[in-house]
Amino acid sequence: MCYFVFKYKIVLTIKLYFNTIVTMKRYLLSLFAILLTSLCGHAQDFAQYKQNLDWQVYNYPQEKIHVMTDKPYYITGDTIWLRAFVVDALTHKPVDASKFVYVELISPMNTVDMRIKIKERDGVFKGYLPLDPTKVAEGEYTLTAYTMFMQNQGEQYFFKKKLKITSSFAIKRKIDYEFEWKNQGKDNESLRINLRYLDAETNETCPYNSFSYILPNGKAADWEGGDRNLSIEVDHKHLRDGALFVQYGNYGKYITFPQGSTTTYDVSFYPEGGYLVPGFENRLTFKAMDSNGKSIGITGEIVDGSGNKVANITTTHDGMGLATFTPQAGMVYQAVCKNDDLEEKTFNLPQVRNDATVLQVSNEGKKVKIEAKGYQQSTALIAVQQRGTLLATGYGSVTIATDTLPAGVVQALLMNENSRMLSERLFFVTGKQAPKAKLNIDKQNYDSRDLVQASVDLSDFAFSNTIASNFAVSVTDDRTIAPDSTTSILTDLLLQSDLQGRVSNPAWYFVGSDRGKELDMLMMT
Repeated sequence: MCYFVFKYKIVLTIKLYFNTIVTMKRYLLSLFAILLTSLCGHAQDFAQYKQNLDWQVYNYPQEKIHVMTDKPYYITGDTIWLRAFVVDALTHKPVDASKFVYVELISPMNTVDMRIKIKERDGVFKGYLPLDPTKVAEGEYTLTAYTMFMQNQGEQYFFKKKLKITSSFAIKRKIDYEFEWKNQGKDNESLRINLRYLDAETNETCPYNSFSYILPNGKAADWEGGDRNLSIEVDHKHLRDGALFVQYGNYGKYITFPQGSTTTYDVSFYPEGGYLVPGFENRLTFKAMDSNGKSIGITGEIVDGSGNKVANITTTHDGMGLATFTPQAGMVYQAVCKNDDLEEKTFNLPQVRNDATVLQVSNEGKKVKIEAKGYQQSTALIAVQQRGTLLATGYGSVTIATDTLPAGVVQALLMNENSRMLSERLFFVTGKQAPKAKLNIDKQNYDSRDLVQASVDLSDFAFSNTIASNFAVSVTDDRTIAPDSTTSILTDLLLQSDLQGRVSNPAWYFVGSDRGKELDMLMMT
């Protein structure tokens, strides 16, 4: 396999669509809420507010990073070749304020196993991480990247990518294990891990010259080799700490703990705009997850205090779903749910608030309507912004055209006359069609050591002169290496980097043209 970094006088970054700009990050969204207070009740101050916001963006620029690796998974002995794209958080244009990118390989036990510092050279950040078989253990790692400026905003805004690393020792040997629970379901529940060191072909027990282990609390032990099976017991207090590290000779492996002997589930509910408000149809999104943090499917119904059904609920994607009903003042509502194992649980919905005002967003094709509903719906100010640009303000309702906007997250805020924020609603616009670059090769089949000639078609772009740029290409064997189809530079910059928490398979929301409903549920959860 090969990894190349090219530099040509062309406009191209693979998988990055030009003129597609993302909204500001969540910390800048909060800044918008603060600055908006001077605008409430004083529409004539719009110019001053815009000037203040422009000043803030100019004097305190922020950055985003996307890191491209040559493969999505590795075997020890490989080298992780990587290329980092550092861009302005608002415009997605390359920036050179940061001269270094810091890249870390985080183990399943949340330790930094490797760290490199990459210097920018001719506008390019490129580097590598060699995976020494005697120093890197088998497990699922997290590749983290950040700049000096990004450290000011906290780790939640760093670039993160999961990388699975398999040990080269696993070709001949296998570390097998099974979990055995003690005091199941009790407060003093503990986990015994029964280990076996096996021949990978015959599945028979193999001798080893040494053995050691490390628990999440730092407790460690080691002893000379043998051929007997071993067991390690983990107290319940450390089961949520991550993983156990075991090593037979030079073969090390991380074993991730299960979270409990019994798997149950929980469902969280998110009313649109933040509250359930009586007197009109409310939208309620929900998210179902099991005790191991995995999304699950559920079905059920919403019932009022008298036991009458008011709505059905069912998940449609990644544990998320949407229900609509009209709450009544003073009424208490519950959701009665069942998972795939038919385990029934009842959850209380948020309280119905007579004094609340919320924002509702309706996608009407090429335009979006934002309405205030509830107690102060006619007097509260609506302000809508994207990536530091104020799109609209108004009282009661605001409608904005979306087909001319850049793709990305948009924030709507509702403020009362006393500058108090009443409601917030995020939504995603697909925006205008972005131009695309096309990569062509001279033929479809090649012999060993043939020269591959590639050309780039930029006819979709509306410019007459070329612009200096650079791009990265990874070449792998498609018989053994499946490309990562869950994420890309597009999904990282437009979606993941603007939301707290990790989005499962963000690329799914950009495939096809009928994912708008699910994408909106993601914005509300």
